[in-house]
Amino acid sequence: MIIHIPHSSTFIPPRERDSLLLDQADLEHELLRLTDWYTDELFDIPGAYSVCYPVSRIITDPERFEDDSDETAAQYGFGAIYTKTTGGANLRDHADESRHDLLERYYRPHHRKLSEAVTRELKKAGVALIIDAHSYPQDPLPFEPPRYHNNRVDVCIGTDSFHTPRKLSEALLESFRAKGYRASINVPFSGSIVPEQYYNKNPKVKSVMIEINRDLYLLKDSSEKNSHFNQLKEDVSEILRAIV
Repeated sequence: MIIHIPHSSTFIPPRERDSLLLDQADLEHELLRLTDWYTDELFDIPGAYSVCYPVSRIITDPERFEDDSDETAAQYGFGAIYTKTTGGANLRDHADESRHDLLERYYRPHHRKLSEAVTRELKKAGVALIIDAHSYPQDPLPFEPPRYHNNRVDVCIGTDSFHTPRKLSEALLESFRAKGYRASINVPFSGSIVPEQYYNKNPKVKSVMIEINRDLYLLKDSSEKNSHFNQLKEDVSEILRAIV
């Protein structure tokens, strides 16, 4: 099992800080809204291999398609290289000029690492399972399309039509519901990451996304853990170990 953690980091490399058109308070506000807080802890599963993105998604977002023409979020300024803040202000100047360097420094090495992890699993076990681990806020972000505004359940399970076995998504759904969580499949979010070299090509590569509503484990409008965090972590670990 490979745990993919794309959005837990809050690290802004010093060499990239000056390119962001935000003072420190505004930057911290963006980090609060955009970070998938503590998903690296919630999905810390014994025996699983973790591929964790080392910088904030504000620098580059590894869950977006590299080419903006393939990425629907790019029209809102949230492609692989963000150009807007969650409030719609400009995030950086000359994004096109720095695009190649940012992708080379952060985005592409991360995808190579994920792809290499999948290749190792295939050679070792004949099959590879990716758990694409995320969280999301109860209140929709301003750039989210209207279809994402409803049914903000506790746990959203995202699937890919080629790489997510139906038995897997349904087992996860029932397991979370059995523990009292409101769970759904592909509502409000859908899809799950697969390395490009295997995408729609190798059915031995399985992938499923798990999105946790942050209201379950954070204090409101805060990055501070609430009293349910440890129980949620235990439940996620138990469910994933049982499913696998």
